[in-house]
Amino acid sequence: MLLSGRPLLDNPVDAALFVDREEPLSRIDTAVRRGLNVLVTGDPGLGKTTLLRQVMYRARTPQAGDRVGEYPMRFIHAQGIPDGRGLLAQIVTGEHTPTATTADLLDQLTAERSALLDDTGAGAETATAAGPVLVVDDVTATAGHELFGRLRDELWETGYQWIVAARAADRGGLLTPPADAFFDTVIDLPALTAEAAAALLSTRLSPDPGSLPAEIAGLVGGNPRRLIAAARDLVDLPAPQHRARLDVLALRNRRIHALGRSESMLAAELEALGGASASDAALLNRLGWTRARAVQVLTKLEDEGLVVGEDVAAGPGRPRKVYRLAFADELLLPPSRTEDER
Repeated sequence: MLLSGRPLLDNPVDAALFVDREEPLSRIDTAVRRGLNVLVTGDPGLGKTTLLRQVMYRARTPQAGDRVGEYPMRFIHAQGIPDGRGLLAQIVTGEHTPTATTADLLDQLTAERSALLDDTGAGAETATAAGPVLVVDDVTATAGHELFGRLRDELWETGYQWIVAARAADRGGLLTPPADAFFDTVIDLPALTAEAAAALLSTRLSPDPGSLPAEIAGLVGGNPRRLIAAARDLVDLPAPQHRARLDVLALRNRRIHALGRSESMLAAELEALGGASASDAALLNRLGWTRARAVQVLTKLEDEGLVVGEDVAAGPGRPRKVYRLAFADELLLPPSRTEDER
């Protein structure tokens, strides 16, 4: 039983747990074969990192056909790097605080590509058609626009191909000219279908989990991270209590829906984002709301016990209040008011 929230890695054990991303995998494979750069975007928890790792795993396996060993791939974590030069330094040196100039970093990147091609025995024909692939995960809008926009031509000259992943909220920044021309293929990763969500849980729960995967998927939706968290919450309980916990989640969803369209919209965005503050730009942009409107609706949901606000410190200054949907065990706590009083 694997109910960890970590992304799947590029190894045979984790690959066996991978489900329902054949369409984006096929698009990425086609793009790499054609020497094109790829941008993958999606909400937190949808499995962008897992998808990138699966791309790397399949590139090394016999099923990958004539690409085996031909285009080496290297994975780079870019989370939290705020600027393009820092991102380039992370890619080249593994340190996001650059000590070399931008020109020197680009020269190192080009030299590394030549060495990789020599190591794999790739000939001149391969070197001009497609090169080694840099797989860069969790790129911010600012860093991505600076690197793939302002340094676009210089990056093209290095001869690498790129597969880049970013949050949906950062999509606009990465596709603002001139960075938009860098990415030939753009893949917006969707939530899993109900069938795929149930299949994901079936691969991770004990043998013969019965109807539990489908029931969890029906309540939680198609975000893999949320699905696994909900399943983990259930398996810690004795089986007779599963139904009660599912009923509580269903009641939460019905109560949110009964409050109105605004409350339902906000709850859906909190579920997709995994939590947000009232001033979160991504949340406000997705809803088309002002901060005052978000505060109003969040307060209503919090008063009803349907969302939980937690103070989160992020650097100097006052902590910000981040809201998330209430977990089932929190909803099981005795309410301050009865349903009749509400």
